[in-house]
Amino acid sequence: MAASAELVVPARRYSDRKYHFEENQRVWRTSWLLVGSTDQVVEPGDFVEARFGLAPTVVVRGDDGRLRGFENVCQHQGAPLCVGSGGGLTEIECKNHRWTWDLRGRLKAVDFGAPVDDGQDIPLPPLVVETWGPLVFANFDPGVGPLADGITTLAATIDDAGIDPDGLRCRSIVSTLTGGNWKSLLDGVTAIGEVPDLGARQFPDLAVRADATTGTVTIVRVRPHVSIDRAVFTVLAFEPRPRGAPEAGPRPLDITLKEDDEVPAESGVDPALIAYARSQLDAVPPTDDLVVDPSAAPELAALHAWLDERLSPPSG
Repeated sequence: MAASAELVVPARRYSDRKYHFEENQRVWRTSWLLVGSTDQVVEPGDFVEARFGLAPTVVVRGDDGRLRGFENVCQHQGAPLCVGSGGGLTEIECKNHRWTWDLRGRLKAVDFGAPVDDGQDIPLPPLVVETWGPLVFANFDPGVGPLADGITTLAATIDDAGIDPDGLRCRSIVSTLTGGNWKSLLDGVTAIGEVPDLGARQFPDLAVRADATTGTVTIVRVRPHVSIDRAVFTVLAFEPRPRGAPEAGPRPLDITLKEDDEVPAESGVDPALIAYARSQLDAVPPTDDLVVDPSAAPELAALHAWLDERLSPPSG
């Protein structure tokens, strides 16, 4: 990127599948990814999954009480294992040919329940899992540094509002599938209409707002879809845990809205955020490189400076 006041953002970052595949390896498989909330994985057998483009994750509470993360892919033919969030798992089973793993990721059965042969040790690929307050993060890189080093903006935003993260509980998680490359939902490059205040950016895919008056926290997460021109826009709403309330409170509302669904009032999610995401369904990626004044578009400049450290420079 040019060492000047101007920032040049290559248009191909929003439409070239080469970048989509490169982001899978250099962004999503090396970054701390917000998979869900501890309120979703309280009891043994509880699980939550989230797919970040070509990087599918699932976090499960084991029968020993420990949280474990795995790549959410059957090791037989690559089908997804878990969908959404829920509870009651005693094992992780692929619905296609019933390959089965225990909650620690160890292979227990193969084709349609057949026993595992000697030497047929095919565990689920493990992820590194850490929690911060009510948030559950996972990372594909076994050599990754501490979570605290990867969420400094998020933590500072909540701390500056005088909110104790350990005193929060997840009220709801509301998602919608929308158009545009995931980056454009955060940097506004192809935005249709006005971009609302999403909050302070925590790269790669989060924005956070914290309200010192109400003690509430809103986190926007924008995940790439498997297609480069689609994204999953999620709003996670957190509120103070009532004094004396048990940590194992009610499971948060977790829904994916269809195109015409209204945002449930009980979710506590700002409808303007979902309206913004929905308005991007017909977003068109830029065709020309963008020349940007960083002082006029600080979020865009910061995101692409962060990406420049991880992705190959544009060619041609």
